[in-house]
Amino acid sequence: MTHDIVIIGAGIAGLSLAFELVDRGLRPTIITALSSEIPTASHAAQGILCNKGLKTPIQPLFTAKIESTLRLRHWLTRVVQRSGEDIDYAFEGIWEPYWDKQNFERIVKRVYKGQYTGLFGSLNVPGKDLDWPEFDCPEGALYYPEDGWLDALSLIKGLTKYLKNQVEWVDADVAGFAWQSSDSSYQINLSQNRTLSCKRLCLAMGAGLPDALGKLGINVPDFYFHPGLVMNLEKQSRL
Repeated sequence: MTHDIVIIGAGIAGLSLAFELVDRGLRPTIITALSSEIPTASHAAQGILCNKGLKTPIQPLFTAKIESTLRLRHWLTRVVQRSGEDIDYAFEGIWEPYWDKQNFERIVKRVYKGQYTGLFGSLNVPGKDLDWPEFDCPEGALYYPEDGWLDALSLIKGLTKYLKNQVEWVDADVAGFAWQSSDSSYQINLSQNRTLSCKRLCLAMGAGLPDALGKLGINVPDFYFHPGLVMNLEKQSRL
């Protein structure tokens, strides 16, 4: 049996993809590792969703980040409605304090490339105007009113609950991959001498992604954490 769509990974990325595919009438297969009780990137996520006042995208990845963040609240509402699970999230703004001029300049250099302009409604609030505990005592704080926070674990719980009977689950470790040119499919080698083939393969494996792509013969010339996982892939006919 050849599966149509296989997703490897059951973190936020893999489950979110499955959620959207199910909404479009598809039934993907999700492969979850036998060692899934070990904390993954999604379990370690702080859940802070912050564009830091930036409005003008410079790179395609940044454009995607802005668009996805602006749609996030509506998407979370859909997940709550479909799953019936409470998901903790709030979009009441994010504060980034600074304690001296040097600290402020480091933030501005990192976030705004040296030119803070107050875009996207962000504010620079003096410390004397902050109603914060005395032990904090920052010189000031940058406030990003459009940004927010969500609890990653409750999101995973809600997505898993909704998808429980709508996708096929395979509990196994992935040992390797092979491309079958004879029928244009992927063969996935699983633990306990099991194999699985599919027409479309989606890798949502976090830090294990570069190694998985290497096993598929896909070159990854650049790989770094930005925050999150960012890669520059060379174009391949199968991508």
